[in-house]
Amino acid sequence: MTHKVHYGEYTLQHWIDLMLSEDIVMPGYQRSFVWEKDMVKKMIENLKKDYFVPPIIICQYVKDGRSQNFILDGQQRLTSVLLSKLGVFPDKTKFTNLEEIKDENDDDVDDIDDDDDGLEEVGTLDDDDTYKAICDWQYKKMIEGQRTIEGVKKVLKSKKEWYLDVDYQVDEQFFKSHYLGFCYIQPKADIQPNEQMEYYSTLFRNINEQGVALSPQESRESLYFMDESKTQFFNPDFIKPINIKTKKGVTHVDFARYLALLSDLKKNSVNRVATGVKKDFEPYYEEYIDAVVRDLDSLKFGKFSSIFPSTELSQRTERLKQSIADLSMRAKTYNSIIVLDVDFFGLVYHVLFEGRQIDMTRKAQLRADLDNKANKFKKSRKHSKNPAGLIYLRIRIKDSLSIYKKYLV
Repeated sequence: MTHKVHYGEYTLQHWIDLMLSEDIVMPGYQRSFVWEKDMVKKMIENLKKDYFVPPIIICQYVKDGRSQNFILDGQQRLTSVLLSKLGVFPDKTKFTNLEEIKDENDDDVDDIDDDDDGLEEVGTLDDDDTYKAICDWQYKKMIEGQRTIEGVKKVLKSKKEWYLDVDYQVDEQFFKSHYLGFCYIQPKADIQPNEQMEYYSTLFRNINEQGVALSPQESRESLYFMDESKTQFFNPDFIKPINIKTKKGVTHVDFARYLALLSDLKKNSVNRVATGVKKDFEPYYEEYIDAVVRDLDSLKFGKFSSIFPSTELSQRTERLKQSIADLSMRAKTYNSIIVLDVDFFGLVYHVLFEGRQIDMTRKAQLRADLDNKANKFKKSRKHSKNPAGLIYLRIRIKDSLSIYKKYLV
């Protein structure tokens, strides 16, 4: 029996009602809102003129007898409809926290240029684009649990500085008399929840190869959900408040990057980490995520269940969380990938991968050793210019591990 697919259309008002009532919701892997104000206006104009607008794709996700309707494709369109109803647009600078970051050392922010220094530029941040500024806003941040437009408007009144007023030149009749189509996917009866999510996440990624491209991190979010039990492993809550600031803006630390590189290290050696990677690290990271969610015995990354026995993973994770807090890394914004890597590689490897503990009675000296090493790397012109080059990436991994090893209990 195959998946069932239904087609139809709803008025714009009905789509708004579905969002407010949470009869349709966004799965965890859905990206942030990336459209610009002019794109929203253009879509509203197209709807006014009854031009074709691609349908919304909704999928039914069934788990433990409970059914949810996920927005698989069309979040940008639905959000635009809601914004036009409210006459606002989010001030994206507020939701990237650029205004809140106080930098005393702006000159230390990673600035990678294209000058030829005689080294192979392997996986530079500019090529990889892993650390891309992301506006952490979805329409649910505006709704805040409100079930009516009137309720949402009251919320907006208290957050005027977060939203820009926009006249989309629409009235109530517009939402009642204009339609937006849908495609509704129902999974076959005998498919398991993890198989449903694998199918939907693959479909999501295929769909989003067009339009405004997904950032690497957004793309990987859909892979995480191929096995929901591992979502917190790839992107734990205690990592989310830790950010990095580059010339491209501010974004969250990419924890999956550390997991992939350190799994490679554990299976092979530091001199073979990321072997074969050229300009783009993203296929390497996605290969790792795929190996984890399928629990494959990878020649490159090893086997997830062997590296992280289920009886120990939660305890190791809690220890890592506490270590990050003890070393004052929690809710921190780094302004250099070099400093971030020196802090993280050794800590994550020894605590999470090896199940060891750090002697926090000596954390002041540990902190000084980490800072001294990072400053030494940053004073090296070639290292600071091309921090994602494999030669320097491997050096940071090796030296970070060596520093933390001196402080193991």
